[in-house]
Amino acid sequence: MGFLLEIREKIIKFYDAHDSRIVPAFRFLVTLITLILLNGSIGYLGALKNPYFILLLSLVCAFLPGKFMLLVDTGFIFVHLFALSTELGLAMGIIIVVLYLLFLRFTPKAAYIILLAGVCAFLKIPYVIPIVIALNFGAVNVIPTCIGIFSFYMLNTISVYETTLTRQTATDNVHMFSYIYESILMNRAMLVVLIMTLVTMGVVYYVRTRAVAHAWNYAIIAGVTTQFLTLLISDVLLEGQLDLAGTVVGTALGALIGYLSGIFRFNLDYKRTEHLRFEDSEYYYYVTAIPKRVIARQEVKVTKFTNRKTKKDSLETREESEK
Repeated sequence: MGFLLEIREKIIKFYDAHDSRIVPAFRFLVTLITLILLNGSIGYLGALKNPYFILLLSLVCAFLPGKFMLLVDTGFIFVHLFALSTELGLAMGIIIVVLYLLFLRFTPKAAYIILLAGVCAFLKIPYVIPIVIALNFGAVNVIPTCIGIFSFYMLNTISVYETTLTRQTATDNVHMFSYIYESILMNRAMLVVLIMTLVTMGVVYYVRTRAVAHAWNYAIIAGVTTQFLTLLISDVLLEGQLDLAGTVVGTALGALIGYLSGIFRFNLDYKRTEHLRFEDSEYYYYVTAIPKRVIARQEVKVTKFTNRKTKKDSLETREESEK
């Protein structure tokens, strides 16, 4: 634990000293990765696949607010789908506008969660998301998490059935939308992951916010157990063809990341817990104060050595020489 706390202090100092560089670099990498993944999945318009254009756009996003990254990614999705089908692109544009008006404009930080959930789903490790997000953020963030996972499965469905969609004529638009609608709703793997995400995040957030010692660790254990049981039950009922290896690896990775994040945000020293009581004219207050673990900083004593002689020393030396 002491070793991890030392690393924590070094990371915090490094971030405080270089945050003006770290934040833009992070935004640049996130934008670059998401745009590359989108072009590889639904890259129907060749003009947007130019690597120099992607690098330039990622560089611009590095110096803009986080929600602008999500705006660029959704713009890419809209343009690519519009190139595939005009009606499909317009429908996606309406969905994006509705999501922004109802949710995203009130919680701009949710953009990072949507992108993170989508990237993890693309990398076949969506099981990492519920524990990590529920431990570090509020309960309302279950909405952007599900939006990110749903967006991945929707784009994956469109990509898989690209040939079928491009063969549709203008008179078959109703059939096209009904086909996509049924394909997405009948995706049992997506339903399994969404159910697991909702249940796991609810359990982890509930346990994490309890006023008990070691609540963070209990939340991780409860999250891992709930995630496994939910996935197994949902897979049996919905026949989602559960990937057992991916489930084990993703859940273990989520628990590990959750534990490490706890060291940075919820690292408490329960041995030094204090119970306080005070009152005012209307209430009695019972407060439990738990200090965070910190590393004792050693005081460094600096000794200066100099060869310069003072004026007084010079006079004494001269008097001794005269004698």
